[in-house]
Amino acid sequence: MILNIILVFALPWIVCLFHIFKHDKRLVVTISTFSSVIGFTVNEIGEYFGFWRVYPFHKSHISTLPFILGVYSVLGVYLIYFLRKYKRPYFVIFLFTLCTTILEGIWFLMGRVMFGNGWNIGWTFVSYLFPYIFVYLYYLGLKGLKILE
Repeated sequence: MILNIILVFALPWIVCLFHIFKHDKRLVVTISTFSSVIGFTVNEIGEYFGFWRVYPFHKSHISTLPFILGVYSVLGVYLIYFLRKYKRPYFVIFLFTLCTTILEGIWFLMGRVMFGNGWNIGWTFVSYLFPYIFVYLYYLGLKGLKILE
C-alpha cells in the first residue's frame, strides 16, 4: 500500500504542483476534481462487476484511493495542459489513453492489479478512453463558460 501511495499519489502531485500549479492554479483545481469524480465512478463500476482488483486485494476500495485522488486527477490536468499546448485533441487523448493503459499493464505484470470476469488490457484501453473524452468535453464546457481560457 505504501508503494501505491508514493508512486500513484504523492509523486504525481509533487510533479503537478511544481510544474503546472504555480502557473495555472485554476486548471489544476477545476480539472483534477472532475477527473477524480470520473475516476471514482469508473473504478466503482469496475470493482462492482469484478473486472479488477488492486493490491492489497483485501482492502480494494482503499487500495484504489491513491489512484483516484492521485494519478487519475493529475493525468486529467496534464491531458488538458497538453491539449492546450498542441491543439490536437484526438491525438493527445489517444496518446494519454495508450500511455495510461501501458502503465496499468505494467502494474498488472507486477501483480498489483488483477483482472476478472473477462476483463483484459483492451477493455482497459476503453475504460481510459471514455473518461479522457469526458474530461475534454468538461474542459470545452468550462472554456465556453469562460471559466478556463
